[in-house]
Amino acid sequence: MKDKADRIRDALPIEYKQIKIKCFEEVDSTNEEAKRMIMTDSIGDIPALLVARRQLAGHGRLNRRFYSPTDTGLYMSVIIPPHAGAGAADVVSITTKAAVAVVRALHKHTEKKLGIKWVNDVFADDGKICGILAETTILRGRTPGYRLDGTKSTAKPYDPYVTVGIGINLTTSAFPEEFQSKAGAVEDLDISQEELAARITKNLLNLANDDSRMYLGDYRSYSTVIGKEIVYGFDIRETDKLKHGLAVDIDENGGLIIKHEDGTLETLHSGEISVRLEEDMTNPKPAFRRLKATRPGTK
Repeated sequence: MKDKADRIRDALPIEYKQIKIKCFEEVDSTNEEAKRMIMTDSIGDIPALLVARRQLAGHGRLNRRFYSPTDTGLYMSVIIPPHAGAGAADVVSITTKAAVAVVRALHKHTEKKLGIKWVNDVFADDGKICGILAETTILRGRTPGYRLDGTKSTAKPYDPYVTVGIGINLTTSAFPEEFQSKAGAVEDLDISQEELAARITKNLLNLANDDSRMYLGDYRSYSTVIGKEIVYGFDIRETDKLKHGLAVDIDENGGLIIKHEDGTLETLHSGEISVRLEEDMTNPKPAFRRLKATRPGTK
């Protein structure tokens, strides 16, 4: 009987059959395990996929906890070597690509309406089902090796590895109180976890090595933010430091373009900025005059 790693490998297309795959019963988090593998120089120049049945300390941005009970979710990290596409090491860009990779893998296998909230959350109907955390790690003194296609890596010693952690609630139903108001689950997925992991990995590696911006069409079409009044800041809990604006578009690097009441534009590129729809805030600022959500440069 084939193990989980073999079942994932069987579901991968031929160009990715030779990636490294490690499956764990339990880890603190797949991203932390990925960092340890990178720092011990056990990755080289071939992508890797890590999957765990359970995470003891799964987390997202700002170290917020991601609830990861045994077998009810897909908890995975993809390690992208330094030689990937030019945008792979840009945290916002690779995060937007990961969100598209998840939605593309799911959309034919659930009846729920999928949406992406900039920059790293995927929703099904009204519940958050997926969080994404992209991180970079530099292994100083590394010696470039050979890539999947057999060519020598041209990466510089200081080029970073990128680890993209993805947690998806598949059938999780009993959430801790802190998650109950927003969390959801796919529930009706009609493919196996192994097939889903393989499809997301394939989609993400394809996008990481593609420097075109074609994927942004999908990102915009699934956006739950464009056209909405939002509040944003480095920490959404620091209400006295929040700003308000209208989300009007996603730029060519995955940044969120905000239109202020005076008509000025601002683009959010930081992966450390939190965004909330104004309607979701407990004590929102009174809504300002409704602005037309047109793309910059259009009327």
